[in-house]
Amino acid sequence: MRNKLYVIGSPIEQSKSPEVMKDFINRAELELTYEKKEINKDGLESFVNEAKTGEVLGFNITTPLKEEILKYADEVSEAVKILGAANTASLANGEMSLHNTDYIGFMKDITSQIPKYERYSYAVLGTGGAARSIIYALLKLNIFQITVYTRDEVEAHYKLKNFEDDIEIYPYGYGMDQDVIINATGLGMAGKLDESPLSKEDFEMSRAGFAYDLTYNPEETKFLALAKEAGLITMNGWGMFMGQAEEAFKIWTGADRNEL
Repeated sequence: MRNKLYVIGSPIEQSKSPEVMKDFINRAELELTYEKKEINKDGLESFVNEAKTGEVLGFNITTPLKEEILKYADEVSEAVKILGAANTASLANGEMSLHNTDYIGFMKDITSQIPKYERYSYAVLGTGGAARSIIYALLKLNIFQITVYTRDEVEAHYKLKNFEDDIEIYPYGYGMDQDVIINATGLGMAGKLDESPLSKEDFEMSRAGFAYDLTYNPEETKFLALAKEAGLITMNGWGMFMGQAEEAFKIWTGADRNEL
């Protein structure tokens, strides 16, 4: 019987997924377990092979495995094909299917947190899997005023090739005139707590009214603290995290957390 769920990655200690998922499981009255598992790239293949043949129903995937996991997939969703990154795996009949629920979580959060969100222009900082999820979500919301800022334009054009017709790409330092600035770089997370992709002066020189950080732990990153000092409305990634968790839980169990 497949009744085990995990969140995998490295480092994994800071993850809040177990407490959230265990609450979902208890509300749904299901006999499932959900645990953290420290897995790096070297140990990923072994874990996946065991999961396919064992009692694992599914698992969440976090840094640095969201792209690496694609090597071992039997099936991927349309979003994963476009984004080149997955955060949720489901297992059945010895095969693994990959999904991306990050973009859905962001769509739920941004539409509830920013009134008239569709009227604004957006700056996305970063080009990794998280940034691509945000771009994908914004396009799904029919927002086409999207600018990506990067430290390596050549790499950015390669990583964002699926979106180049719908976005602009500029280096850091180029004047920001967007309404919403989104940090998708990972700066401010554990191990980089004192780092921010922008300074207080950068925020002051921009015309932005909102700053959003995908990180939810810590609750206020350096990026958000500086944005708040500059007078911006700030939002962390907790709502996005909860939204993606709800979607993952639905994939595994068919249960809608909002109906529990």
